[in-house]
Formats: sequence, structure tokens, C-alpha cells
Amino acid sequence: MVIDEYVDGGHVQQLVEIFTLNDAGEVGGIRILTRPWLVTAQFRKSMYALLKDTLVPEFWEGPDEEEPVRTP
Repeated sequence: MVIDEYVDGGHVQQLVEIFTLNDAGEVGGIRILTRPWLVTAQFRKSMYALLKDTLVPEFWEGPDEEEPVRTP
């Protein structure tokens, strides 16, 4: 599944969701990829501000939860 979403003032973020099924026909795995990175990073920062008290610290992987992981 491919979804285009508008984030933070009209920036487009594209989500790609891949669902795999097990032998019983049930969802066996889900992968979600996003792009472009700069919009994804801003979205992550906004979600952290909203959910940091709800989700455990392990959910927010990266060197600094307050700032998105920087691209080289």
C-alpha cells in the first residue's frame, strides 16, 4: 500500500506499507517505510512531542529523542 500524506504546512510524506502473510493467511509481518527523510524527521519530532509521556523510551531509537537523526 502506498499513501501520500500532507505534514506540517503542506509537505508531502509518502508512506509505503508492506504486509506479509503467514501460512494461515494471517498478517505475519508489517514494514512501513517513509520518504522524503526531512519530512519524516519533522513528523517524528512532532510525534515525540505529543507521545513522549505515553510511549516507552525504547520506542524512540536514535542518539537524541528531542532531535531527529541527522542525515550526512
